[in-house]
Amino acid sequence: MRIARDAGVHLIGKDEVGFIYRVSRAAEADPVGDVLEAGYGWAHVHAFHRLLAAEEAIDLAGMVRFGGARSWAKAQTPLRPLFDVECFRGGGVLAVQDCAGLQPRLREISARWSQGLFVGEADDEMKRDQALTLQDLVAVVDRCVETGRPLSLGS
Repeated sequence: MRIARDAGVHLIGKDEVGFIYRVSRAAEADPVGDVLEAGYGWAHVHAFHRLLAAEEAIDLAGMVRFGGARSWAKAQTPLRPLFDVECFRGGGVLAVQDCAGLQPRLREISARWSQGLFVGEADDEMKRDQALTLQDLVAVVDRCVETGRPLSLGS
């Protein structure tokens, strides 16, 4: 996987990849959607979760699968599927209507992050990487909604 960065291209090796979000494949080829992806290495996915949780005022350490006992079902955020992988049904896919629910909030956060406006803390390089990868994720989610194809989660 290649991730473009302002200092060139950073190659992430297969062993470094934590999550990859893609437009689900369909029978007919989609020259745009079939190549879109947003990939997070393990360190980056942890930072992504921490920064998103800060944006949503979620105590991440108190949540299930992040060290706590609080259920994600009680979380009041449209971004729940990005924290709770159980939202990705059989085969690791998120339904189009769930993608549409993510879309407005992801766009808002992406616009803020692209201006350097983060609620959470991370070093400057990580923030730049997160802003760029979130732009990729927004493009993937947008394409899912446009084409009516689910969002796939892989590793």
